[in-house]
Amino acid sequence: MDYFNQFLPGPSQIVKYTPRGLAYIEHWGSVGYSGNVAFLMMAFAKLIGYDQPEAKSMTTFAVQQINYALGDYGYSWVVGFGDNYPAKPYHKASYNSYIDYPLRGAPQDTVETDFSESKTPQRFILYGAVEGGPNVDDSWYDDRSNYEYSEVTQDYNAAWTGAIAGLIDFYGSSQFEPYTDCELDLGWNHPNASTPPAWPADDCYHTCNKNCPRGEMKSSYSWKLLNAPEEQLPQHLDILYPGQGVVKAAYFEGKSVEEYTLARSMAAQEVRKVVPNREKSSAVQLSSIPLSVVLLLSVAIYFV
Repeated sequence: MDYFNQFLPGPSQIVKYTPRGLAYIEHWGSVGYSGNVAFLMMAFAKLIGYDQPEAKSMTTFAVQQINYALGDYGYSWVVGFGDNYPAKPYHKASYNSYIDYPLRGAPQDTVETDFSESKTPQRFILYGAVEGGPNVDDSWYDDRSNYEYSEVTQDYNAAWTGAIAGLIDFYGSSQFEPYTDCELDLGWNHPNASTPPAWPADDCYHTCNKNCPRGEMKSSYSWKLLNAPEEQLPQHLDILYPGQGVVKAAYFEGKSVEEYTLARSMAAQEVRKVVPNREKSSAVQLSSIPLSVVLLLSVAIYFV
């Protein structure tokens, strides 16, 4: 509790707040810091029980910090959320679009200068990215050259995801409308874009299906892909990319089709040697899941 009390009202508080209410630790990534603390407080509140007095002050802190970042005080620090959000985050991939970047092939110095000094907004909206944050007086810089304030990082977004998961657990998932990205501008209409996935009509995340239950993500085809045995990935991808299932699966693993096919064949042989009846062993299935996926899921699983 000593650490948390530094942020909460009381004799032990040492962390200052901006005029509009952001817990301010450091100018470089101020929203990132508050999001990390919000996540830790939500996790601790769940551990001791949401009805405990200490937990109530923590959930209040987390709600206020998340609302600040979402724009309750005039500016959203989550790209693509609200009416006023960052147009120029320090993120090269969404600016130097690989499908239409006009300086493709130019010297690296020219490209770097264009990225950091240009006032051109990102060519693609970096939906969901949490930007660094404001100054101590709540002022901000929507400018890539001021990357202390405009950069997006994995640790900002990881904590943000954890804090949001905690709030969903706290309020109850049934309180939230099903989310879908079907109306977002994901760039599929660009003439140089690849073919978008053919999401099934009953998918509750990637389509405009209006019949999805509140708080239910398992109807998303992405969920089905994540939980399917690895050897079934090509057939699932074949639904999304007709006739290209194996090609896409190989691409995702950075292999040629021949290398991927051989690797899957050898893996299947090893499984048969170790576990004659695969259905009775979840350990073998879990061992095939990439570590990055396991780490990403661990935050959400904590609040299940």
